Amino acid sequence: MFVSALEKTDNMFVSALEKTDNMFVSALEKTDNMFVSALEKTDNMFVSALEKTDNMFVSALEKTDNMFVSALEKTDNMFV
Repeated sequence: MFVSALEKTDNMFVSALEKTDNMFVSALEKTDNMFVSALEKTDNMFVSALEKTDNMFVSALEKTDNMFVSALEKTDNMFV
């Protein structure tokens, strides 16, 4: 009986340790996933911001180029 009781007690402790270990592993995996998700979102925000900035510069250059073309055409028309 004592051996059986010790084995049952031992099994309960082993089971409790396994469950606790699984909970910690699960918590670490969830935390890791949250950090990965946060990093991906931050990365996407930076990419989006860079694309918008790039588009603004392209737009500004196109407008500047158009103004110069328009000014050259007007100047050319004055001479013709």
